[in-house]
Amino acid sequence: MTKHVTLNVSGDAELAVVADYATVSVSTEVNKPTRETATQAIQPLLDRLRAALVNQPDARNASISRLRVTHETRWDRKREEHVDAGWDARVSGSAEVVAADLKSVTARVLAADAEISNIHWQLDADNVGYRTVRKAAVHVARTAAEDFADALNKELGPLLVLSDAGLSGPQVQSNPFLDEIGSAPTGSAPDGDDNELILDPPMITIGAEVEASYLTA
Repeated sequence: MTKHVTLNVSGDAELAVVADYATVSVSTEVNKPTRETATQAIQPLLDRLRAALVNQPDARNASISRLRVTHETRWDRKREEHVDAGWDARVSGSAEVVAADLKSVTARVLAADAEISNIHWQLDADNVGYRTVRKAAVHVARTAAEDFADALNKELGPLLVLSDAGLSGPQVQSNPFLDEIGSAPTGSAPDGDDNELILDPPMITIGAEVEASYLTA
């Protein structure tokens, strides 16, 4: 009587795919001597930022935060104490933008005298890459089982159990500015930085892992 052997194997795979869209974080702020002047000065900038981002067909799920006004101080070395540094008025926002529309959206934001604080690249939940990498992981597991069966001089039999150990990634978050000196499409980079915005979607690596049990024939 032929004795069947249970083969427990795992399989993993990785795949690099182009990012589908980016969550773009933006902000605008002013510093004035008083709370009142700061609040007044930020209003036209807020209106321009809202017009550039909210209710625009190329900016999904756009939102603008509530106005935040804070009193600032700075350390005076000569006096060895904190001194008044005025009042900061700040608003921030975000929107999801597909790769093809990112240049036009960021140009509008910068033209509104706002800053791009971050660009976080992501994949759509239904990106075909997830299906592809899962199938590849299953193939790796089956190949391993076939190798084990062959080493035992047996034929691979039926699949008993297949479990999904999970997907990994994407975890790509890009700094929106290059290290090389350049110039932004319009406006300026945060903190007076003249570096160029990175607007091309990067490759994002995703992974899948499965565990399987086969019976030899």
